[in-house]
Amino acid sequence: AALAGEEVPDVLLALRGPFAFLEDRLAVEAGRDVPERFRDWLAARFGPALLELGWDPKPAEADEVRLRRAVLVGLLGEIADWPPVLATAVQRFDAYLARRDAIDPNLADAVVTLAARAGDAARFESMLEAFEHAGTPQERRRFLFGLAEFRAPKLVDRALALCLTDRVPTQDV
Repeated sequence: AALAGEEVPDVLLALRGPFAFLEDRLAVEAGRDVPERFRDWLAARFGPALLELGWDPKPAEADEVRLRRAVLVGLLGEIADWPPVLATAVQRFDAYLARRDAIDPNLADAVVTLAARAGDAARFESMLEAFEHAGTPQERRRFLFGLAEFRAPKLVDRALALCLTDRVPTQDV
């Protein structure tokens, strides 16, 4: 329980890389059902901590708690592909597009990434527009990285083709 709910965010953040490696490389080599079992284990292990925290910060919530939430969302969404996180991220993305203060800033990167991974052509277009009209360099970069997260082959091709235009500066390719 300590790692799921009371740990410092740095510990969870340090675990993300090894967990991603396990899921992406080792679990695949271990057998056809192992990646799914590993993702289920991650969801069972860390999902309750996110459910307890919720997606919205409480008034006067400590920065450490906000960071823990963001790391849990990334771990459960990006590595475990946990459906409750993926579905909520898509909803939060739509709210974030409408109003940049609609979500906790600590969640913005994960929400954009997860929304892109499950995205269709319409979401690609909305993210491209957000990239081109971003109010800050950080926001522009967030949406650019989001464009690289789409999984549908035609959208991957579009993102790659975009890198060969003046719309994406050479240093960002």
